[in-house]
Amino acid sequence: MTNLKIFQADMRYRNSQSFWKFSFALLLVALTGCNGFFTPRTDPPAPTTPKFAFVANFQNATAGSISIFSINSTTGLLTTVGSAVSTASNGPAALVIVGGKFLYSANDAGTVSAFTVNSSTGALTTISGSSFNTGGSNPNAIVADTSGKFLYVANSGSDDITAFSIDATTGSLTVIGSPVVTTSSGTAAPPVGLATHPNGKFLYAALDSAGVSVFSINATTGALTFVNTVPAQSGTHPQSITVEKTGKFAYVVDGVSAIDEYSIDSTTGNLTLLASPNSTVAAGTVPIVITADSTGSHVYVASQSSNNVFSFGILTTGALSPIGTAVATGASPSAVAIESSGKFVYVTNFSGSPDISIYSIDSTGKLVSAGTAGSGVSPANAASIAFL
Repeated sequence: MTNLKIFQADMRYRNSQSFWKFSFALLLVALTGCNGFFTPRTDPPAPTTPKFAFVANFQNATAGSISIFSINSTTGLLTTVGSAVSTASNGPAALVIVGGKFLYSANDAGTVSAFTVNSSTGALTTISGSSFNTGGSNPNAIVADTSGKFLYVANSGSDDITAFSIDATTGSLTVIGSPVVTTSSGTAAPPVGLATHPNGKFLYAALDSAGVSVFSINATTGALTFVNTVPAQSGTHPQSITVEKTGKFAYVVDGVSAIDEYSIDSTTGNLTLLASPNSTVAAGTVPIVITADSTGSHVYVASQSSNNVFSFGILTTGALSPIGTAVATGASPSAVAIESSGKFVYVTNFSGSPDISIYSIDSTGKLVSAGTAGSGVSPANAASIAFL
């Protein structure tokens, strides 16, 4: 009898253990099927919806302004928002938006105009202290580092680059030291295009016939240190440079007929021309501006004398592969840029007809004409475009 009771008690214990194990197993099955209750979902982020476009109207030697547009997220078409805002300085040549809060305009008069941007309306409000003097002449390019802490302005008339620190709260600018002279073999050369590396460590300056200079960026102070100048290819005039997403390759439009293709040293930032036959690729007549998309897949180039824009795919080797044929722009394209959603490309045309050309990007990466827009002022001389 005693043995029977012990057996029965043991069975009750075993059965109770089995019951709880079974129940726990059922609970796990149920929870596993409940949309990953224990494992947070990792849905991909929604693509950024483009809101506003800002266009620099160079106009003439005594006036300049910035036009504001809302962007149709489906068609890419632009609608004017309010009146153009004066830069209070002649010749706004290039624009950049930093942190989605501040807009800066490099002006031909040797100044930078600064504005806060209303993210709901696109309205621009002048920042106290604007305009900020670059200490150089004829600025025609402007870029911020990837952290949004520093701003760099290319002064083509005085052969130097001015560095500024950006106040994260107000957007006000403070000059960092003296302008850095851009040289090649000891001879000063005009910086006409700027780009930063995705890692925030390097700045590149296209120096017309002198080639491309490489600078390291001090992460704490923003100060520039010269690394090297890569000579221009024979008979060329580098005008603009872009670095693709991974930071492995850089592309320079040569101002004559082609794009020069470079690999980037991850330690020094130095450039090395890709081996032939992938060192250059044809890009119309006087390719003047270039940009790479945010996916690291495509590059777009506008050519000033042939008045067209080219599409290229980026191969794993870094070489560019043409996609389709060139698409017409207006007269004398001056800037090419991709808005934040990555669906549309815009080209500003310095001599108009129209002021702004708009393109959608098809599934292959090729550009398809999607419309045009005027800058909203006359004369315009559209020189640059930036997006929020």
